[in-house]
Amino acid sequence: MGRMHSRGKGISASALPYKRTPPSWLKISFQDVEENICKFAKKGLTPSQIGVILRDSHGIAQVKSVTGSKILRILKAHGLAPEIPEDLYHLIKKAVSIRKHLERNRKDKDSKFRLILVESRIHRLARYYKKTKKLPPVWKYVGGIDELPVGRALFFDLDEIDIFNQRRISWTMRMMMPWSSSPLSRFYNFYFPLYLPCLCEM
Repeated sequence: MGRMHSRGKGISASALPYKRTPPSWLKISFQDVEENICKFAKKGLTPSQIGVILRDSHGIAQVKSVTGSKILRILKAHGLAPEIPEDLYHLIKKAVSIRKHLERNRKDKDSKFRLILVESRIHRLARYYKKTKKLPPVWKYVGGIDELPVGRALFFDLDEIDIFNQRRISWTMRMMMPWSSSPLSRFYNFYFPLYLPCLCEM
């Protein structure tokens, strides 16, 4: 299956063993596994980090094969599940990191475009988690694109564009739209200069 915002196909993946029972050499009981999971969660580790520690240090490849439940379900049963799902949390963390970068580098158009893609994935995930009731219906990600300290990437300011110079308009459009080779960019580069005088007369 193709990726959402890249050209990759997502072919690589971990190979799960066909056998769903715990190995014979594993001597740890499922009560000890649950205790370790709760102990790591109280230290502030995420479910994926807990799984990595159990795999590398305790030899537990699949928690579900030992306990019958996944790590997140065990955490929910003990009231230790994170308030925000882990994938959504890491997307928000990435968006915050890009915003801090843009505060220091105001002319980085590519990072501005990547922030738009990351925030679109945040909104899609939030809509899904609200539908499945993993997030409260009033939860909202605050961080609109207009609040950034850099120029807007997808909204045109007529004062910043020279309407009498077609080459500068085309160059400005390419700078404002990083996906300059896409059909959408070619459409805007061709039709928007023709439409600008009409906008100015309004």
